[in-house]
Parts: sequence; structure tokens; C-alpha cells
Amino acid sequence: MVDNSQPSPSTPFDSLNPQQELEIFRSVTAILQNGIVVQGRDGSVILVNPAAADILGLAIEAISGMSLVLNDWDVVDIDGHVIPVHEFPGPRALRTGRVTVNQILGIRQPTRATRWIDVVSYPLSLPGADQPYGVVSILRDITKRVTAINALKENQRRTEIILAKSGNQFRILDWYGNVVAAVPPLVKQGVFDSAEHIEVDGLPHVKYLGSSHAQVVEIFERVRGQYLASETHDLFIDSPVGGRYWIEVSLTNHLDDPAVGGIVLNYRDITARKESESQIRFQADLLARAGQAITATDESGHILFWNQTAVELYGWTAKEAHGRLITDLITTPDLHDPVAEYGRATIRCKAWSGDLTVRRRDGALWSISMLSTPVFDVNGDFVAVVSVSKDIMERKATELAAAQLALQDRLTGLANRTLLDDAIKALFLEFQENDIGFAVLFIGLDRFKVINEGTSHAIGDRLLQLVAKRL
Repeated sequence: MVDNSQPSPSTPFDSLNPQQELEIFRSVTAILQNGIVVQGRDGSVILVNPAAADILGLAIEAISGMSLVLNDWDVVDIDGHVIPVHEFPGPRALRTGRVTVNQILGIRQPTRATRWIDVVSYPLSLPGADQPYGVVSILRDITKRVTAINALKENQRRTEIILAKSGNQFRILDWYGNVVAAVPPLVKQGVFDSAEHIEVDGLPHVKYLGSSHAQVVEIFERVRGQYLASETHDLFIDSPVGGRYWIEVSLTNHLDDPAVGGIVLNYRDITARKESESQIRFQADLLARAGQAITATDESGHILFWNQTAVELYGWTAKEAHGRLITDLITTPDLHDPVAEYGRATIRCKAWSGDLTVRRRDGALWSISMLSTPVFDVNGDFVAVVSVSKDIMERKATELAAAQLALQDRLTGLANRTLLDDAIKALFLEFQENDIGFAVLFIGLDRFKVINEGTSHAIGDRLLQLVAKRL
């Protein structure tokens, strides 16, 4: 019989003795970036490469021949729970004879920050042996990855807490309107409920919206049709428990954003705001009908409120006035500028009152009376300076007429004795101060009594008027 079998091809390694093979193995593992640790049955380290020593934070000499179970180490899992020694990857592979895959360990050492490693342990067995004689573990440092993941989780948790405290409710909806994420978590008592309440029209069920539900459907469909489209609307809810309340609903399309992958819906209770707005509108309507110009300024004198009567009095619209300095719109031609005094009082948050002659927007001079006072809230914090002004043109005309009557003769319009006395007193003072002389001329009408009594008082009055005109 002819033996046709061919001898197995030999390799350069076939002639190596065990010691040489071990040296080659050591050389190869020395240049690997992953850590390699070989342990015997008793857990003592037979071989360790530099990468493993660096990951473990120990010198190679301190590891070789020693057990890796050190008293000053805490080994934890990804959730921070301490892992018992028998559940370490190496001992578990030795005990079970099976490969331990991708076990993540956190090694806490007194002088180092927690080092996170991903460990795969392979049991080493001889043919026919009942138990492994050793185990080889591959260590991969994943500290940066775990730290980044933990930071992301902490940031996400912090964001959820902040959003939950803000009073806003957030939902992420898919294309069909299914709720895929929520902050805070979904509750069945909410307005937008969990997936079991999804309607067939592709929108989360909205309880108690009534006629507004169709509006929400339209908003959802419009936003869904265009990436980054966004709409915000105020809607009211009629709840059988809480009665009517208002919510502000916003939807924004982030379906094409891989970080979101949905339509972001957020809503918040704005009932208090709506009630305040209603009260403000009511008060503003009253102020608009008050018949007096009412303005409000901040602590720097910038206009916050300007009612319709102020528009009519000064000529500036509310839109034009808002945000402007009040002393830019209310000006006076007086040399002693009372508006500036009012402005200083406003900035100091002090009360002020007085009569002003102001120049309107059309250039006309107008007489007004103004009262301003600072307003503070219940905590004593400044809110605004509120000023109330009214038109006193008619009053000023009456006062001027009364002053003229007090100093002029009604029949002739000439200065009367009171004005003469005042003029002479003023001349005396000037004479005393400047030594300037003056003269007083007295004119009499001869035989006026004959005319006045011989004809009539009307003829006498007419004569006096003609003489006054000649003079």
C-alpha cells in the first residue's frame, strides 16, 4: 500500500519551545491598546500588559503574582451598585466555564477618579478537563464614554426638573400624533393623555376642548406639513371638575431633526394671565373714559401707559409715546421749566403737582394741571409713576378775565385805582433804588357833571369811553 498522505506544512512557530511562545505572546500583548490580564485558577495574575496596568492604575510589578481583589478598591456597576468579588468577570468565567461578555465595571480607588472599563473574560481549559485552569480578560477603558453618557443623563434630568418646575407641559409627538416622550411623565388626568387615548384623526386626545378641538387638529396638520413650522395659540378648556381655564399651546415641527424626531408640543396654564389681561383691559377702558390724561412711566421716565385722553391732549399716539421719555413729549416754553422739575421728581419716584403751560405736538401752547405719584406693590417695590393731567384752558381764561376786571375799569378798559396804586408803589421802589424821578399827570373833565346829569348817564358813559379812546 502506498501512503499518499502529505506531511503538514511547517511554520516558523512549530520549532518554538513553550518559553519562546510565551515571550512572543508577551511582546504582542505589550503593544496592544487594550489591557490583557491572565489569571490562574486561584485568581493570581500570571501575565499583565502595560495597557492593563495603566487602566488599573497599578505598576506591572505590583500586579504580577498578586490577586486583583484589593481591600481598598470599590468595584461598582453602571448604576453605582457595589459588585461582590465572586461576580467579577474573571472569577465568574472561572466558576461557570463560560465567556463573560461586556461587563462594565467602575473601579473606585482612593487616589484616582472612578475608572470605567469594559471587560470580556475567556476561561482557559485543557482538553478533557472539568474546570478551567485560568482566565484571560480583555480590558477596554471606556471612562470618557461613560462620563459623557452620565453627563448627558444629568443634563437631561436637570432639564426635566427645570421644565417640570416651569409649569410647562412638554410632549413629543410622532407623525400620527402618538406621544413618544413627555415632561413631566404622562398622566391620565392631563389635557394631553397617554397613547391609549389617541384618536384616529392623528392627534392626541384633548379632553374638554370642545369646539377648540377642530382648531387644534388644523394647527397640528399645518405644522406637520413643513419642517420647523411653528404655531402658538391660546385655547380654553371646559373641565367638569375645574371649570373653564386657559392654556397656551405651541407646536413646532422637528420631525427631520434626528435629535428630536417628532413634533414638539408644549402647553401651560395661562388662566391667571388671561384674568389679569381681562382686568387690565377693563381698567384701561375705565382710564380711557376718565376724561383726564393718564400716563405711567418707569423709574427712568420712559412711558409705559398713555391713554386716549393723553392722545387728544398732547397729540402723540399711544404707539408713538410708548418707550419715549415723558419729558421729550411734554415740553414747556417757560424759562423756569416746571416739566424738568416734574421729570426729576419722576426719576426720584416722588410725588409732584402743579400747573403747566405745555407745547402740544402741533406747536400750540396749552394750560394743564398735573398730579403725579409713585405706585408701589404690596412688597414695597416700585411699579410706576402715574400722572393725571387735565385741560385747564377754560379755567385759565376765567382767571385771566377776573384778574383783568380786578385791575381795569369795566366801562373804559383803562387801569383802575388799584392798578394805579400798584404802579406808583413800583415806581417809588425804583426811585429809591436807582434815584430815578417820575411824574403823575392828573386830567380832569370840566363840566362832566352837567353833561351826565343834564342829558343821561348813557351819554355820560359814552363820553368817558370816547375820552378813554383818545387818551
